[in-house]
Amino acid sequence: MIQSRRILVSLALILATAALCVVGLEAMRENESRRAKAATQPTRDEGVRIQVESVVRRVVPFNVQATGFLVPFEELIVAAQVPGFVAIQRVEAGDRVEEGDTLFQIDDALRTLDLRKAQAEVERAQADLTLAEENFRRIERLEDQESANPMEVLRDRTALETARAILKQSEAARRETEELLRKSTINAPISGYVAAVHTRQGEYAHVGQPLAEVIDTDRVKLVVQLNEREIVHCAVGDPAVITSPALPGQRFEGNMLRIPPRAALDSRKFDIEIVLENRDQRLRPGFFVAASVAPADTRDDQSVLVIPRTAVFESYRRLYCFVVESEHDEDRARLTLIEAAPLLADPKLVRILQGLNEGDRVITKGLQHVTDDTLVNIEKP
Repeated sequence: MIQSRRILVSLALILATAALCVVGLEAMRENESRRAKAATQPTRDEGVRIQVESVVRRVVPFNVQATGFLVPFEELIVAAQVPGFVAIQRVEAGDRVEEGDTLFQIDDALRTLDLRKAQAEVERAQADLTLAEENFRRIERLEDQESANPMEVLRDRTALETARAILKQSEAARRETEELLRKSTINAPISGYVAAVHTRQGEYAHVGQPLAEVIDTDRVKLVVQLNEREIVHCAVGDPAVITSPALPGQRFEGNMLRIPPRAALDSRKFDIEIVLENRDQRLRPGFFVAASVAPADTRDDQSVLVIPRTAVFESYRRLYCFVVESEHDEDRARLTLIEAAPLLADPKLVRILQGLNEGDRVITKGLQHVTDDTLVNIEKP
């Protein structure tokens, strides 16, 4: 009996101890929860704990960054100018050609015969003109002696003028035939490489049908798009540095070649052309590259207002930040609309265009607990 009581007492003590432990743990959890809330929620006296940084003026290099794909400096489609079968094909894709080199020969047998006929017509017209001139000189002598028939004079003069006109017409026809014969030979319009062959030997080519494509890669171009804030600083001739993932560690120098007078209607951006020398053919059309352009009028470092990127947030496509203002010995957050742009020299900062002044204090930490006119407590970083 006594042993049973001891067991019951021991069980009661164990249960009581367990209950006390549970109560203690709950109290500790509640205390930790209160401490966490106190760290993030403001009190009537302290306010929301935040960290700030001042708007500062920083001297940074101005560079325009852009990416794109390389294209040949010049690319031309060589087309047939006269119809006929391709009698000779002298090039294949990848061949190097110089300006004036023969690429194709269109069958010219019929045009050669036409030229011979045209030459014969010219010779006959020349003979008729010689005869008409002799007759007219004879009739002129008779006319001087007042023994010429006026009708014969008129006839010989008309015959002379007709012979001259026929000769001019024959010579024009011969020049036309010579031009058609010349066009039977297709030459390279520029120096470069044959990028593709579209019509092969033995195929029939119509007028305007593409025969081959020739590209000039001794120079290459990069076409990039710049916005209005970037384009106002750029000018033809500004230097650019080009890099490509295909050639790591290598840098290529180029210059701005063309700036269009207006922006593209769809993108509202300006398509800028940058040209690079490529005599060694290391750069190939189609390479993805990045360009860094140093505009001439801002090549010297410039002073701009900057703040940390973490201080800026977007709402309804507008940019805002919180500025801390002191009133009656209290610090309060003021929601401020700003205009900002990325700072290419330092991605962690943004460049302030409008809305802030040098020395303004902006909230960089604790933004999620702040609204307009919130009482804040500034902590040191």
